[in-house]
Amino acid sequence: MAQIRGIARKISTGAQRLYRCDRGAEGLEKLLIIGAIVLPLLAVLFFYRKEITDMVRGNWDTVESDSSDLPTDDGTFDTGG
Repeated sequence: MAQIRGIARKISTGAQRLYRCDRGAEGLEKLLIIGAIVLPLLAVLFFYRKEITDMVRGNWDTVESDSSDLPTDDGTFDTGG
């Protein structure tokens, strides 16, 4: 019985020390703030993933079609199709 009380006292003392300790609170607050920004952003990206994918593909196709206007290695423009 005395062993159980000793263990309970150690657990209680450790819990009280942990509760009063301020170390790491600033880091935890920063993580919570970052989480409050990142989680909604991820939700929006997940919800609109189809529209974002279509937009990126359309822009990529435009970039690829405009790449024929770039000069070749010899400094001339490739006008061939």
